[in-house]
Amino acid sequence: MTRALIVALVFLMALFGGWARAELVPCATTAEVAAQLSGKYREAPMARGLTGGGMVMQLWISPDGATWTITITRSDGLTCLLAAGESLDLLQWTRPEEK
Repeated sequence: MTRALIVALVFLMALFGGWARAELVPCATTAEVAAQLSGKYREAPMARGLTGGGMVMQLWISPDGATWTITITRSDGLTCLLAAGESLDLLQWTRPEEK
């Protein structure tokens, strides 16, 4: 992933994070969401990070990149779907040098 993709993911978390807390997006137990994404779409978590609010964001991707989903897991254990799409291309990412 490139820095641009990471910035985009952080933007989505900030934009939709409040919605997840307000139940305006579909939420279920983490096990239910994982079963649905891995069963129906063959997606697996490929990246994760902590939000400023202490929630866990995950990027789920199918093996061929045909589908992807961004989820956020709240402190109460519910996982909410923030975004989903098709035709994901992963870009090469290297860690920036530490100063």
